[in-house]
Amino acid sequence: MNKIFIDLEFCGIDRQNEAVRKITPFEIIEIGAVKLNDKDEIVDEYDSYIHPVYGSIEKEISELTHITNEDVAEARPFAEVMAEFLDWIGDEETTVYSWSMSDHAQLEKECRLKSCFDQRVDDLLTHWIDFQKVFGGLIGIEQSIALDKALTGAGLTFDGMQHRANSDAINTAKLYQLTQDEEQFQKQLTSIFEWLKPSPDLTVTMGSLLPPGLLGDLPAE
Repeated sequence: MNKIFIDLEFCGIDRQNEAVRKITPFEIIEIGAVKLNDKDEIVDEYDSYIHPVYGSIEKEISELTHITNEDVAEARPFAEVMAEFLDWIGDEETTVYSWSMSDHAQLEKECRLKSCFDQRVDDLLTHWIDFQKVFGGLIGIEQSIALDKALTGAGLTFDGMQHRANSDAINTAKLYQLTQDEEQFQKQLTSIFEWLKPSPDLTVTMGSLLPPGLLGDLPAE
């Protein structure tokens, strides 16, 4: 079974496109992913810009993602990139992981908006796991956590550039790999506890941390 860790970057849809904005206010401009094998090793990567049809990249988004309108001006359309991405995933049984479910929602809406009807997309959306929620459950946090903060708390360094699809996908996979190494994850728990202490705005249930069979609580694959 393959495990695909995916991340999407968006731009806003222009306000004059009111009918489109009723479906989704965003449009995907980059898709990044990594593929893990049965040994939880990264065996391949995917990254592509997508040309937005209904919007453009505003200054705030460009400053956050370092993606410009020039970068996506000659990029391929959504349907073409998605077809290539699905071919890259292949026919093997696959589980998709993302950091929160916002990418799942955007992919579903954009496929509907752009008439990208492919059974393989439906299969991905059906076998999709919110790893942010999984990780929060493992350490007893109910509130959403930023990916970079979760990595810091786990004693890991963020590789690459934040808010770029490929880097976010790789770093989510790194965090997953840590949770699968029970001995190493146990060692990192001290730093995670220390990270939790000064965070009054995080909801923490300390009694729920580290129950017997902790790693067995991860979703079955």
